[in-house]
Amino acid sequence: MLDLIAGALAAFNQIIAFTIALFFLGVALVIIGSEIRWRLRALRVNGTITGVRKTGAMYHTVYHYTLPDGRSYEGTSNSASSSITGRDTGRSVPLMVMPADPEAATPVNEYLWDITGFVCLIFGGGIFYIACISFPFNKISIAAIIITLLQAIWRLHKIIIPKDQRLPFAQWKMQRRQSALAQPVQTAETLIAMPEVQKQIETDIKSRKRGCIVFLIFGPVLLGLSLYVGAKVYRLTHEGLHATGAVVELQSDWDTGGHSSTYHPIVVFTDANGAEVRFRSDEGTNPPLYHVGEKVNVLYLADTAQKTAIIDKGIWNWSVTVISGFLGLLMLIGA
Repeated sequence: MLDLIAGALAAFNQIIAFTIALFFLGVALVIIGSEIRWRLRALRVNGTITGVRKTGAMYHTVYHYTLPDGRSYEGTSNSASSSITGRDTGRSVPLMVMPADPEAATPVNEYLWDITGFVCLIFGGGIFYIACISFPFNKISIAAIIITLLQAIWRLHKIIIPKDQRLPFAQWKMQRRQSALAQPVQTAETLIAMPEVQKQIETDIKSRKRGCIVFLIFGPVLLGLSLYVGAKVYRLTHEGLHATGAVVELQSDWDTGGHSSTYHPIVVFTDANGAEVRFRSDEGTNPPLYHVGEKVNVLYLADTAQKTAIIDKGIWNWSVTVISGFLGLLMLIGA
């Protein structure tokens, strides 16, 4: 009975992890697919900023540009932000314009959505990987996953708009843009002269200064962590020895409030000299990635096996190095 309850709880946690992972992977697929489509199929033209359209607290930049066939358009950017700065009237901007929808334009050098897509991809992929290796696939988990999928399909089927009531894709896109296109075009200079906009600009500047300070502090810290861990993994990869160990215990660390814990595997292996070595993995997770009795590959340095031993995860040994380095660079660039 206890095994059945434990299996059901594990299956429930696995379904939650898969759901989160698939959500972020789906978002990443949509964003990255859209960005690839734009960058492969869009025309490159030089545009001039003529003003902005304000929808709520967001500003869409308006451009004037001429396509290679000689036709001129006034296009409104697909993206928007709450900042009015950087939209000086008359400034030249390289644009991407879709031939099928020439009144929609986006700057060539805008990479926010690309970065967002790849962050979602990395996060979703990591959660998916954890969901696969943290929980055993048994009859209970497989049955629970199938039931959840069927229920999700049924709920999705009930909310999908009937085919005869759906709008054509082009009309649907046009309706989405109506709220922005219905707004008058105003120059950024006119808006900046308004007291309420000036107050918002001052607030934005203060927020950016605070953000820069945080980024300048944590950016180098993350880069330092990346270099430190990377040097350790590099040395282990090129000079380390391999062994097979076993997880003998899961040691839990509770947070300061005592509300949640992470589980660190305690591993025992025999080194090249025949000595038994016991070490605690630095990687703690909840749910645990390993279970007691599980065989694991160990990587260690011969002269300091106790201090340097890690669970060998192949290419995933570099995950901390890559993620911390990537975030550190983003912070420094953002600062």
